[in-house]
Amino acid sequence: MSFAAASIQIGGYSLEVGTQANSFARFEPEQESENAQELAAALEEEPEEHSAIAAIEEFEASAETVTGRIEHGEGLLRAAAEGKLLDPAKLSGEVDSLLELLGRLDKAGRFDEELKLMRSLNGLLALSLRWLELVRSLRSLLRSADAGGHTAGKAFAHHELGSLHLCAGHARKAREHLEEALRIEEQLRDVAGRCATRHNLDAARRELAGRGIRPPHRLLRLALLAALFVGLGAGGTSIAFGIGGGGGSTTASVAFSVEQDFEPDNPRASTSVSVSCTEGGTPDAGPKPASEAAPAVFAISGFGAGATCTATVRRAPTGYATDVSDCRNVPITANDSPSCTITSTRRKAGSATLTVTKDFQPGNEAAVRVSVSCTKGSRPDASPKSAREGAPAVFTIKGFRPGATCTATAACTIINTRETPSSVTFTVAKDFDPDAPEISVSISVTCTEGGTPDASTKPASEGTPAVFRISSFGPGATCTATEGPAPGGYTSDESDCTSVAIAKKRSCTITNRLNSTTFSVGREFTDGNTISVAVSLTCDSGTVEPPRGTAREGSPAAFTVTGFTAGATCTATTVEPPSGGYHRNETACQGVPLDAGECTIFYTVPD
Repeated sequence: MSFAAASIQIGGYSLEVGTQANSFARFEPEQESENAQELAAALEEEPEEHSAIAAIEEFEASAETVTGRIEHGEGLLRAAAEGKLLDPAKLSGEVDSLLELLGRLDKAGRFDEELKLMRSLNGLLALSLRWLELVRSLRSLLRSADAGGHTAGKAFAHHELGSLHLCAGHARKAREHLEEALRIEEQLRDVAGRCATRHNLDAARRELAGRGIRPPHRLLRLALLAALFVGLGAGGTSIAFGIGGGGGSTTASVAFSVEQDFEPDNPRASTSVSVSCTEGGTPDAGPKPASEAAPAVFAISGFGAGATCTATVRRAPTGYATDVSDCRNVPITANDSPSCTITSTRRKAGSATLTVTKDFQPGNEAAVRVSVSCTKGSRPDASPKSAREGAPAVFTIKGFRPGATCTATAACTIINTRETPSSVTFTVAKDFDPDAPEISVSISVTCTEGGTPDASTKPASEGTPAVFRISSFGPGATCTATEGPAPGGYTSDESDCTSVAIAKKRSCTITNRLNSTTFSVGREFTDGNTISVAVSLTCDSGTVEPPRGTAREGSPAAFTVTGFTAGATCTATTVEPPSGGYHRNETACQGVPLDAGECTIFYTVPD
């Protein structure tokens, strides 16, 4: 089973979407606003009114035709995930066509096919930022699945709507949808669905719990004022505020400043700091970011005599060892300005270990394939690796720089797979160097071990790959994609598409590079004259830049020829004959093969 996944940040989460798995919301420390606001506006649209059971319309397309369109949608999402869809206009047209098919499947009551298509459209619409159409499609699927008793469709729609509400900041609505999705997935014994839904539901519950306890409004205002004073340089002055309650009691509030120091200095890095206190002490919020330029300042209130506070780092930068010893059990008194320093020291080792554990609820002995991707040049020693409960996947991360992050993903599905699938899709992408999206070529595919493509040739261009369905192949089958003669002026590189083992690799890229070379034209005076001569170069194919140049003593005129075809020849001539009546001999520069690279024009003294 082929699987593709891509991600897009919405609000405080990166939403990972794929063709075979429910979306997965990953927390991001930096907030994004534009996508979140547009998604929230789409979710706030009033749902359309529909009758309890929609009318069933005739839809004559065969199951094989619909399956081909669904697999085409999967190919588009896979290409988008690999960064190969370069033409937004073409992608928009493809998505519009798939949306039309989705609507017809919905009206015809073909729910299984509708759900398969929606899984790909879910990712394509999200990556295209088409939030309103995404929300409407999911709500339509939910209505139809509910009316037709299609439980898998209901679970998927509830999960995706709940995940969108989570990213848009609607935690309560997210919880309602995700709890319903989890209830249905437990009935269906859907291990993969429960895994993703539990994760997103936990995030929604954390959002709601984080809003459950808030300091009184006046305390928040005074805590912020204390932080402002510290930021303005009042760190050496004791800051205490009397907060009067209804019974006339007074509780002190002090600013606790947690400094962050990086060794060596790293002004762009930050940590996420949390504070806990004894004797009833309560920080105003947490966690808070801290950097070398801006400490995390907490307003501590409600503490009694002998209170202490401890600061800890919730998210240490990758590649650093963090020392919090200075921030343990810091005394808190009403007439003081307590502070401490967390020190993060860059590890000198050239690698770090990332351990990814697997936990099934309830327990399961199945193994999953874990993949790791990293930022800032970091790379795992291998990916994917196998992990199961009690036997984690251990990766060695090398080449990381400050601020690097790694993300581990896994499919939580237990799959029974045939040794040889009946058919697979084989995607052939095109890449021109430099880019040439206007050029389209005809791709053909041949396979071994009985493999048969669904068509002899298909067109492909940058941004629109050729997608073949290969069937009837046996074990060890390979496929080779070719484009025939390369477009004029280009050299073709088909090595990535030669003898591709389709049981392991389902895509490849044919690259065309524009032909380019240099040609030098020298000049030679028989009497040793050192004057310069203006010369020109023309070739029977390709483009010459510059069209004319200057040949000097010891420095021939240099020309660049691009887009030429094999066997091209060039001719150099004198543009402005030198003064003095010299006879010029250009024979050596007439019809010279371009791959010779040079020629010389001779000038002789007149008789």
